[in-house]
Amino acid sequence: MRRPLALSLSLAGALVVSLLAAAALWAGSVLADLPAAAPSAPLATPTATAAATAWQCWVGNVPEPCPTQEDLWSVSLVSPADGWMVGTGGAILRWNGTSWATWANSPTTEWLSSVSMVSATDGWAVGASGTILHWDGGSWTVWQEQPTTEQLTHVFMRTASDGWAVGGNGEIIHWNGAHWTLSAKDFPLLWSVYAVSATDAWAVGKQKAILHWDGATWTRVSALDANAPDLRDVTMLSPTEGWAVGYAGTILHYQDGTWLPVTSPVQNGLNSVSFSSPTDGWIVGTNGVLLHWNGSTWSKVSSPTAAWLYTVAMRSPTDGWAVGDAGSILHWDGTRWSGGVPAALNSAAFATSTDGWAVGASGTALHFTGSTWATVNTGVTDTLRGVASVSTIDTWAVGDHGRILRWNGSTWAQQTASSLPGFAERLYSIAMASPSDGWAVGQSGRMLHWNGAAWTAPQKLTSDWLLSVALTSGDEGWAVGTTGRILRKTVAGWSVWAQSPVTATLWSVALRSPTSGFAVGESGTILRWNGSQWSVVAQGLTDQTLHGVTFVSDDEVWAVGDNGTILHWVNGAWTHVASPITVSLASVAASSPLEVWAVGDKGIVLHYGAVAASGTVTPTATATSTGQATQTATPLPSPSVTATDTATNTPLPTTTATPSPPTITATATAVTPIMTPTPTTTTPALTPTPTVKMETPTAATDTPTPTATTVWQIYLPLLAGGTKLGR
Repeated sequence: MRRPLALSLSLAGALVVSLLAAAALWAGSVLADLPAAAPSAPLATPTATAAATAWQCWVGNVPEPCPTQEDLWSVSLVSPADGWMVGTGGAILRWNGTSWATWANSPTTEWLSSVSMVSATDGWAVGASGTILHWDGGSWTVWQEQPTTEQLTHVFMRTASDGWAVGGNGEIIHWNGAHWTLSAKDFPLLWSVYAVSATDAWAVGKQKAILHWDGATWTRVSALDANAPDLRDVTMLSPTEGWAVGYAGTILHYQDGTWLPVTSPVQNGLNSVSFSSPTDGWIVGTNGVLLHWNGSTWSKVSSPTAAWLYTVAMRSPTDGWAVGDAGSILHWDGTRWSGGVPAALNSAAFATSTDGWAVGASGTALHFTGSTWATVNTGVTDTLRGVASVSTIDTWAVGDHGRILRWNGSTWAQQTASSLPGFAERLYSIAMASPSDGWAVGQSGRMLHWNGAAWTAPQKLTSDWLLSVALTSGDEGWAVGTTGRILRKTVAGWSVWAQSPVTATLWSVALRSPTSGFAVGESGTILRWNGSQWSVVAQGLTDQTLHGVTFVSDDEVWAVGDNGTILHWVNGAWTHVASPITVSLASVAASSPLEVWAVGDKGIVLHYGAVAASGTVTPTATATSTGQATQTATPLPSPSVTATDTATNTPLPTTTATPSPPTITATATAVTPIMTPTPTTTTPALTPTPTVKMETPTAATDTPTPTATTVWQIYLPLLAGGTKLGR
C-alpha cells in the first residue's frame, strides 16, 4: 500500500529542550538563526526624486511573494500540480506545478510542524501550542476547536473523516470528520503517526517508543529504554510491512508482526522516510543526508546540500520532494536530487545593464544576460569575494587562496601573480581602471597590480586587512579595511591616509569623482569624502553592519548590509528603505539610476528597476557602467598581523566591538566559522567579509516609460539543472 504524500516532523516551544538533549546524538550542527534587525530611528522622508514606490520579490519575469528563509518542516502533495509546505514562523508555501510560492495569507505566526492534504479542497496543518489549521480550497484558517495546547509534531490524514495528530506529553488527537478530540496521552513525546485503516495505526517517538492503534485503544508494543534513540518517523507500506527511522542512524523494519533493526550506512539523525513502492524508498536527515532503498539494502546517495532535512515525500519513482533548514527545498527527478540552500553571493558587477556577474562561495559565478541569472562553471571551488567588469568580454574575479580568474567572453581562466610564486593569500576586492590597469586587495595589507600583462605585488603599506578598493582613474583611488584603515592612490602611488576618522572596520568604498565618495562599515559606519577629508555622516541611522555601497548618480547612492538593511542617499539625505528580506546583503552594484542590484546570503539577488505593466523588467537604454561592487557576507578567519611580505593564508583579524555576522552556508559546503584572534595592535571588531567596490558608473539620464514603476525585486538564479529554489 502506497503512503499518502504527507510526511513531516518538527519541534518548537517546549520541545526545544528535547532536541537540545538529543543534539549530541545527531551528526553536524544546527545552522544559526539570523539575528533580528535592530529597530531604526525615525527618518526623513525621501524626496520625490527617489523613484522607489515599493519593493517586491521577483522570480524570472513574474512578481511573486518573497522566498521564505524560514525552516521548512513538512511537505504534502495533492497532485503533480498542487502541494503545500509549512515551517517556522507560520510559513506556508504552495506548489502550482511549476514553482513554490509563499502563501501570503498565513493565519498564524506559530511554528507549523506538519501538513497533510486529503484533497485540493481539504487539508490540515499543525504546530506549536496545539495550533491546528484547516484548508478548505480557498484559505487556511485557524481551527477554533483546540483539544490540546501541547506542541503537535505530526498530522496524518487517512481520509476526510479519519485523521490523527501527535505531539508533546504523548498526546494523540483524532479527527472523525466533524471534531478533533483527545484520544490518548501520557506517553513519551511522539514525533510521527501513520494510519493504515480505521483499526490499524502506528505512532513513534522518544526512547524508541512504538505505539499501535487497534480501533479501540493505543498501546505500547515496544519496551522503552531511557538510552534508546528517539524514533522520528514511521510509514506503512501495508498492514504487514512498515519502516521507522530515528536518531543515530536508526532504521527499523516491520515484517511478520515484528519491528527489527536494519543495518544503516550512516550515524546521522534520520528524520523522515517515504516510499513510492516496496522497492523504492528514501530517508532524509541531518547534514543533508539522503539514503535510498532498492528493495534489499539502504545506501547513501550524494546530496546537494549540507542543510538538515526534516521531511521527504515521494509522489512517484521520478518525483519527490525534501525540505529542511533555511528554506531548503530539494527535488528528485528520477535521476538526481537538486536544490538546497544556494551559495552565498559576495560581490556583483555590471559591464552594461544587460551583462553582469555575481560571485560567491564554492567558486560560484552567476551571469546575467538581460533577463535571467544562470550558473557558469569557474573551474574552482574556492570562495570568490570580489568581481569587476571592464566589458562583456573582460571580467575579473578574486578570492581565497590567492585565486584570480578572468572571463574572456566564453570561459573563466585562472591567472597568477607572477612576482609571488605560490601566492595563497585571500583577496577580497578588485577594481579595474582600464583593461591594462587594475588593483586587487586583501589579507594583511596585500595589494596586487595588473599592468595589462601580469599581476605584480608592490611593497605592503599596512598589515591591516584591505577589504575594498575603488578607482576613478589610474591615478585616483582609495582602499579601506580593518581598524578604519584608509589608503589613497594618486599619481605618485599609494600611501596611508593618516586622518581616518574611525577605527571601525570599513567594508566597502565607492567613488563618484575625485571629490565625491562614500565608505561604509561595521555598526552602521558611513564616511563621506568631499575632496579634502573623510568625515563621519548619518550617525545613528542604523547599527547594522554595512557591507556594500555604490553610486548611481552624483546625487544618489545605495548601501546594503546585515539583516537585509538597505539605505538610500538622495540629494544629501540618507534614509532607510523597506527591505523585502532579512538575510544579509553583501554587495550592491549599479549600471544606471534605474538598474541597481544587490546580492547576499543564501544566493539572494535583489533588483531595483523599472517594471513595465506586463511585469517584465524594462532595462534603461544606455547603461554602460564599468563599475563593480563587492563584498562577502561570509565569516572571516582570524589572522596573525604581520608586516612582512611573506605569502600566508592566515585569517582576518577581529575584535570584539561588533557582533559577528551570521554564518553563511553554501550548498553542500561547510563554511569556516568566525574566529576572533587578538591582533598585535588594538583593533576594532571585524564582521563579515568585505566588498569590492564599483568604479564610477557612467551617468545615465534615461527615465522609465510612463507605464513603468520602480521596484526592488528578488531574482532567484537558475542553478545547475535549471531548478529554481526557495519559491
